[in-house]
Amino acid sequence: HNGNQSDQTIEFLTKYLDNGGTNSQALFLWVGSIYEYKKDFELALAATRRAMTINPNEQNYRQIELNCLIELKRYQEAADNLQGTIAKNPKDTETLYLLGALNEELGKPDQAKEYMKKALEADPKFMKAAIAIARYGNRGFVDVKSQMDQLDYKKDRVKLEQLDKLYVEKLREAAAGWESCEKLDPKEREVLENLELIYGRLDDKAKLAPIQAKMKAYGYYE
Repeated sequence: HNGNQSDQTIEFLTKYLDNGGTNSQALFLWVGSIYEYKKDFELALAATRRAMTINPNEQNYRQIELNCLIELKRYQEAADNLQGTIAKNPKDTETLYLLGALNEELGKPDQAKEYMKKALEADPKFMKAAIAIARYGNRGFVDVKSQMDQLDYKKDRVKLEQLDKLYVEKLREAAAGWESCEKLDPKEREVLENLELIYGRLDDKAKLAPIQAKMKAYGYYE
């Protein structure tokens, strides 16, 4: 498909549909051409919704509609859209994960984390969700560290000592999250890098050494 040919295809199929055409393959080609070749997501969204009224049984239209909403950054609409899928299938891991990602985009980290947890409960080997949850775990120690950085060691010594204890606690909590991920995939680079960082900050040499040995073996220090 070159650009010109796709434009002609779209024009031809639009006329066909305007004249009452309902062939499902033609319909799918029309939507696909607008979505794939034109990359005009407003137009593709309108086309998909029109196609859904003509052929409501085509499952792929739901996905295209969702992709368009995400491309257009209409995250709330996309999330509402997914609620319907979850109502029918509460253990749909990909949908739960996507709802988590959308809530994150909407600035609702607590809801996002809940959806990620549900996705992982539905499939305990679901690596993407495990990593997402572990990343949330990092926020705990990052927040405490930024509070500590704003204090003066001489003036705020007591407060700093309290925060330091909390910092260690949050690092340990975060480590547990990444350790769960490591069990699922011992080679995943992001997991090993985070464990290296956390064990380093905890000054846990016994745990740090094997992680660094692994990273060296996998060529992650290149």
